[in-house]
Amino acid sequence: MMYIYATMVRTQIYLPKRERDFIKREAARKNTTMAELVRMLVKEYAARALPPAAKTNAGDFLLGLSDLARAGGYRGPKNLARDTDKYLYGK
Repeated sequence: MMYIYATMVRTQIYLPKRERDFIKREAARKNTTMAELVRMLVKEYAARALPPAAKTNAGDFLLGLSDLARAGGYRGPKNLARDTDKYLYGK
């Protein structure tokens, strides 16, 4: 599984040989990189240890607006997908 991150910071870590060998074997078994496996493990740990993150990115903000509109009973035009340029650019 590949994740796309808006911002990543290069980080170096030192691991005991046993843990490094484990990460290397697991990454090979899962057909991924060691870096990706470490990111996945940290993400899983952080999901349990940290409070839920606030909605801060633009996509989450727009989805929140969509939820508010839906809750308020607003329904967009039925031809929005077909006529996107018309609604965005007036063409």
